[in-house]
Formats: sequence, C-alpha cells, structure tokens
Amino acid sequence: MQLQTIRLHPFAGLANRTHKFAPGMNVVLGPNEAGKSTMVNGILCALFESTSYGRVHWRKHLQQFIPRGGGDTFGVSVDCLVGGKPYQITKSWGGECRCDLTLPSGQVIRGADEVDQQVASLLKLKRGTWQNILIAHQSAIPSTLKDFNTSSEEVSNLAQIL
Repeated sequence: MQLQTIRLHPFAGLANRTHKFAPGMNVVLGPNEAGKSTMVNGILCALFESTSYGRVHWRKHLQQFIPRGGGDTFGVSVDCLVGGKPYQITKSWGGECRCDLTLPSGQVIRGADEVDQQVASLLKLKRGTWQNILIAHQSAIPSTLKDFNTSSEEVSNLAQIL
C-alpha cells in the first residue's frame, strides 16, 4: 500500500488539514506541536481503528482525538494505491461514526466490519509492522533498528513486500 494523501477533518488539534505524500520514503519534519504525531495517529486510526468500538476502547484509544476547538466527531480520509489501483478509506468517530472504503471501480463499501476486513487484506502487514517500521515515530527508530538486527524473518517478510 502506498499512501498518497491524508485529510484530517478535524482530528485532535488539526482541522481540515491535508498532506500529500510523494512516491517513495517520506520524512515529516517540523517544530514541536506542528502536528507531526497527530498526522501519524490519523493514518494509524484510518488503517487500524474500527468505527465500531466499546466505551473502554473509546476512553483508552480514541477519546484523545476529539477536536480541541469543539465538536464531538473527528475523522480521517486516506487515499492510497494498492497494486497501482486507487482506494479511499474514510472514517469518523465520536458523535457520528462512519466507515467507507471506495474501491477502484467506484463502488463504496460501508460498515465497520466489512471495511475493517477489506482494509486488513489490503495492508498485508499487521499493525505492529506499520506502526514500528513503516510509519515510525522518531523515538521508535532505535528499537526498530534493534528489531531488524535480531529478527531475520521480519526483515525477510518486509523485504518481500517492499
């Protein structure tokens, strides 16, 4: 999966922010409080967080992304390519939960369970690999490199996909 665009509308401290990714590896730099971590969290939510959740999951994992400027709903849209074909994942949580996956044909799949299954099949890798290797926070890079040095199987699996 190649990420092309992320739209945060609104998400935590960012409202209606769009970022386009270039082909290849992207490095996001900026001063503290510029929204780098918020963008990463938005990507991870779009790819891995269901819009069907319980109260405990909400408090533990999602409540932190309620817009700081007010409102009870936050959302993310991600445009990506899988095998050269375009997909769009759109999710919102809170007061208005919504989950859509637009396929290359233009068909829209709706519903948390169906979308979550389809997205998981498109990703091909588990959340840990995405979160710790492909979309790594700066603070995670040393442990990621250590993991590469100790797990030849993980390196081999990632190399095949990349």
